[in-house]
Amino acid sequence: AALCAVSLTSPPPHGNIAVGRIRLPEQAAAIKEERMYYYDTPDYTGLYIFMFIIGAIALVAWIVAIDLLIKAGKAKGYAMKNTGALWFVGIFATPIVVGLYIASLPDNRTIADPEKPAEAELPKV
Repeated sequence: AALCAVSLTSPPPHGNIAVGRIRLPEQAAAIKEERMYYYDTPDYTGLYIFMFIIGAIALVAWIVAIDLLIKAGKAKGYAMKNTGALWFVGIFATPIVVGLYIASLPDNRTIADPEKPAEAELPKV
């Protein structure tokens, strides 16, 4: 049985399948250079930076939404001295939960006496 050598003569045409030519040992000794082909992975650094920036913007929007919803609860007439529970729910659940909670609160502002005429409630110019 004669020994044979295999060398790659062109890049693999079908993914990772190597296509080569069988050479005799005398021809294999005469080969000066073996070529190896690698598939380079793309550089995702720009994508990672973009995703980090989008995540940071989403986090800021999340916190601003919670703050606005707590202010809406205060505008409904509730003296919210300790808003820690709302912040906790807003951060670890979603601001939507805080919004639903605030929206479900009844209006607690002082309501004008319905027996007074509407003109009396208007400021005098």
